[in-house]
Amino acid sequence: MLGQIISLVLAIVVGGIFMYVSAYLTFKAKSLEENVNKDQKTAIGKIGKAYTQFQKRSHGKIEIEINGQLTITNAFNDSDKEIKAFEAIKVTNFVQDTLYIEKFEEENK
Repeated sequence: MLGQIISLVLAIVVGGIFMYVSAYLTFKAKSLEENVNKDQKTAIGKIGKAYTQFQKRSHGKIEIEINGQLTITNAFNDSDKEIKAFEAIKVTNFVQDTLYIEKFEEENK
């Protein structure tokens, strides 16, 4: 009987230690994640492409490189021109987690 009690207490202690170590490692792994949202202002002036189709002055998603990382993020078509999916876009502004874009047209066509 005493052996069973010791085994039970030991199992609870070892289980608690492993739960603590697992939670600690998960917390540390989460802290390694890079938050790209705070650096989206660096995308102003960059060229990307529309990930979804944009109607005039509407929301959608774009694909753009931010801090060397290809990212799909929310955007707003800030022009009176429709933008088709996968067309080139240019980021013009950043406000409240949304990039404002316009259709990119090369000047030397």
